[in-house]
Amino acid sequence: MNTNQASYKISYDKTDDPKLVSVKIRVSFQRDRRRYSLPLKHPLIISDTDFDKLVKYHESENRRTSEDIKKTYQLIKPFLDKAQQIIDNLEEFSFPEFKHLFYSEKKDEEPAAGVIEALVRSAALLDKNDQVGNADLRRNTATSIERFLASLGKEQLKALYNKDVKVGALPLLEFKHITPLFLEMYEAWMLKEGKAPKKAGGRSEPASISTIGIYVRQLRTMFNSAIQDKRVSSDLYPFGKKGYTVPAAVNVKKALSKEDVLKIVKFECEDNEPFQQRSRDLWVLSYLSNGMNLADICSLRCRDIDVKRSTIQFIRRKTARNKKGNQQKIVANLFSESLEILNRWGNLKGSPDSYIFPFLDDMMTERRKKDVIKQIIKVTNKHVGLIAATLGIADKVRTYEARHSFATILLKSGANLVFIQDSLGHSDLKTTQNYFGSFGNEESKEILKSLL
Repeated sequence: MNTNQASYKISYDKTDDPKLVSVKIRVSFQRDRRRYSLPLKHPLIISDTDFDKLVKYHESENRRTSEDIKKTYQLIKPFLDKAQQIIDNLEEFSFPEFKHLFYSEKKDEEPAAGVIEALVRSAALLDKNDQVGNADLRRNTATSIERFLASLGKEQLKALYNKDVKVGALPLLEFKHITPLFLEMYEAWMLKEGKAPKKAGGRSEPASISTIGIYVRQLRTMFNSAIQDKRVSSDLYPFGKKGYTVPAAVNVKKALSKEDVLKIVKFECEDNEPFQQRSRDLWVLSYLSNGMNLADICSLRCRDIDVKRSTIQFIRRKTARNKKGNQQKIVANLFSESLEILNRWGNLKGSPDSYIFPFLDDMMTERRKKDVIKQIIKVTNKHVGLIAATLGIADKVRTYEARHSFATILLKSGANLVFIQDSLGHSDLKTTQNYFGSFGNEESKEILKSLL
């Protein structure tokens, strides 16, 4: 290494857990080395084995690795690029000056260089705002588009860029290149191999229409922002009636019959199967509590339970951030069965702000909370599915079926549609009407008569 030239590497600090590390960057200059935390809202904690894979992915020309490592790399890449840019631009390097510029909150003067970078920058901003779900969608879209472009042949690239392009040396993908043709080709590719392999060297699989719609809507959002920022002309807008139509999946929603729901409610779990009991309980609690999803169940705090009034009150995590000025508090009935479940797995005697269940705590980052909830849902789906099979229930049973079963059983019993809408926390009655997908035509017609 030239000791007169600064350089950086991905580094780490140890944590209290010997198997976990906190990702940082290490800057070297004239035999002096200093580590800097990444300017994220929360430290990036990963396993030591994932750290080794991350470094290898960064340094190696062989870019094949798992999707999780790619996502982590997309998260830190803007900071790596910033570190390199600072090093390149400083005429006389000094650690204090590097630190000042690296942590500067000054907005980027230059717009994002292309669509991919715009998606990655947007993801970083969403992460800072603890919107980890939307941040992941932005990064997943960026990764998907990179895979799509890498799969194209010479003639396909020429059609997209409107010029000869050398395979393996792709020019910058700008917003002007996002045309109806690009989007149609991207959709066709997604339907063949849009689902990335889980392991390096694995086989790609077709993506669902739902996934395609989600990714394309991310592109549409970024295109609208680019128009608003005057980075691209509105004349080039590729979406809409005269352009590309975002595909919409038709979800055939399945609700269990009341008879099958009661089978699960009355199912006696084995004494030596705690995960089976917990999974059944969480599913039943969801069903009895207005179809509350598991993210909201995990987020329940002691203040949300009123035993005297027999109520559970909560605001849906899914919509809380989008409706800060008009947050709808959902009130569900607290059945005796629900109270038993809360006492069996949680603590109702904590402070008002304490979580009832031991799954989450306030020291967790939003990303960590998301991962914990995802794992609980996975375990619950597994065991409830096994319970359903044991009971001879033919339909697939997951946590979502608890929510849909709550709504449809009420609908079939003649409940008012507006009441169902409020109970589910839907802002639009059309969303509630989508639950009719699992009914027969005549049955749907009878229910819809209550609209008039």
